[in-house]
Amino acid sequence: MQEKVVKIYIADDHSIIIDGLKSILKHVPNFEIIGSSTDPKQVLQDIIKLAPDIVVIDEYMQSKNGSEILNELNTSRMHTKFVFLSSSHDQNIMLLVKKLGAHAFIHKNVGAQNIIEVLQEVHLGKERFDDLHPDFDPEANTIRMQKVLTPRELLLLNLILLGLTNKEIAERLDRSKHTIDTQRKSLYKKIKHEGYTSFSHMQTEIDWSKFDL
Repeated sequence: MQEKVVKIYIADDHSIIIDGLKSILKHVPNFEIIGSSTDPKQVLQDIIKLAPDIVVIDEYMQSKNGSEILNELNTSRMHTKFVFLSSSHDQNIMLLVKKLGAHAFIHKNVGAQNIIEVLQEVHLGKERFDDLHPDFDPEANTIRMQKVLTPRELLLLNLILLGLTNKEIAERLDRSKHTIDTQRKSLYKKIKHEGYTSFSHMQTEIDWSKFDL
């Protein structure tokens, strides 16, 4: 019996990565690359239109993270499986995409055969988060941020994660937009020092019920 063709879509903001993956995967008999893009907006449109079996996606794209794309597509009830290919070893990111429904997270420095094996296993319904430490405790992030951030910074972070713009935050807190712009930049530097690469990566990692805001 002939193997079912696995339709694969590749999303990365570096064309060289896309070309490299195409070169690797074209030799797998039942794999078919049905599309690719470096533009997150186009990625969203293509996935909805083409309905690939598997999307291989980079977490860090210029205007929208891979996790944000997955989160947006979760409402579409698609059966597409997501495999994240990233240069990051950040446990928070791995846990985030897993919670959002991704099937795998692999590092960009793995070998070609490893990538093929992961995609084959994901196609069969298995998950591969080889670098996610089993004892990683996201609850510790809440405790850590309580110690690292001031009450004012925690309030600002909560408003940012609620999706408010700097102008809206300024109006709510009765401050100037310039003040919020400055405080936001300072806050970003602080959370980056703690290992977070963007505010959105903290969305599912902080238990806001533990804070008196």
